[in-house]
Amino acid sequence: MSRLFFKYYTDITRINIIVTVIFGLLTSQMWHLSTFTICFGTFGTLISFIVYRQFQNAQYYFYLNHGYTKAELMAKVFAINLSIGLLLFIIVK
Repeated sequence: MSRLFFKYYTDITRINIIVTVIFGLLTSQMWHLSTFTICFGTFGTLISFIVYRQFQNAQYYFYLNHGYTKAELMAKVFAINLSIGLLLFIIVK
């Protein structure tokens, strides 16, 4: 993977961790690690895409100029986060 994709991944993951922690605090399920991993892999990632699009939409043109489509970036990040979430869920259970 390129440095450019890694930058996008870290931007999305930063938002994802914040969303996951807020979700955990609101539902009082923060200390259940299985809930945290499920939210990180699915719900948090999707909300992170929405937040990133709302506040950093112009960045997608930068990635497009370097050959990355929005769908390609989102699919790769979702696959990576889902894999990490499932792996951690299996380890926790």
